[in-house]
Amino acid sequence: MKKLLLTLLAGASCIAVASPASFPIQCNNSVTITATSTLGDVQQCLIKKQKTSKGLYEVKFEDNNNHTYTCKFATSYPDAQINSCED
Repeated sequence: MKKLLLTLLAGASCIAVASPASFPIQCNNSVTITATSTLGDVQQCLIKKQKTSKGLYEVKFEDNNNHTYTCKFATSYPDAQINSCED
């Protein structure tokens, strides 16, 4: 039983977990993203990928330091406000 528990704990520690992003995020073109930014604001950043996933619109983008963030929105309309962002 102890071996099984240790194996499970070791495996769990290897899984990457996204953490909430710290705002503000500075994009390459002098755009600042905050918790109240919209999809239109985020789309001014260097976009890596955009897609709908699990009912939310996701946008992956990079900041000034080439760090990738994923922000989620309720809709794909430019005025949709950020629901959450992870880095």
